[in-house]
Amino acid sequence: MEEAVDLTPETHINNRYKIIEVISKEGQSGTVYRVLQTGLEAFQVERAMKVLDPKRIPLKERTSLERFFREIQLLSRVTHHNVVKILDAGEHTSDGRAH
Repeated sequence: MEEAVDLTPETHINNRYKIIEVISKEGQSGTVYRVLQTGLEAFQVERAMKVLDPKRIPLKERTSLERFFREIQLLSRVTHHNVVKILDAGEHTSDGRAH
């Protein structure tokens, strides 16, 4: 499996998000970060972002990514006050990690 490097504060993801801090590393598939959605200053908003960890999820196996994005599609249809709304999904351009 690939060796993942933790994303550090100030790391930019696809010129759209800036890492602020780690929220949790306790999940089975990745790390959850507090990020700032960048862009026009008036639209900068803090968000939570889960980034898959290639040490736990072999991202070179297309089925892992396909399953992750299929789950995102399904969860994006769920509306409930106890479920986080999904706003975006993609792959980190510098290393291919899914978020």
